[in-house]
Amino acid sequence: RNELDKTGAPCTVYDAVFNDDVVKQAVAYRKLKVFLVELVLQWVGQKYALSLDPKYKLPHRKYMGERPEPQMIRVDKKSMIEEIDTPDEEPSFPLRARPAAPKKQPEPAGGKGKG
Repeated sequence: RNELDKTGAPCTVYDAVFNDDVVKQAVAYRKLKVFLVELVLQWVGQKYALSLDPKYKLPHRKYMGERPEPQMIRVDKKSMIEEIDTPDEEPSFPLRARPAAPKKQPEPAGGKGKG
């Protein structure tokens, strides 16, 4: 969408929407924030066939222009755990059991110190 930048010059704005928890984590962890910004630049560049300058500068505001509409993501209410039957085929990789813990040697009958 078209907006005006802080100098009043026309600019094109692309919206990116993140979950509130992700935004809070990005504020706390700079590396995550940098990763998310670079990811969005890549997505926008690919989607709109643009060559975006990797030397970006983030504005000190959450959005440009009018406040964007809240975004709602529908989530299926399916159970996170699903019962499965026995598999139809064997796995294509070898299965190995965990190594057994070493067994302790039994103490001799009669105990220590007798004699």
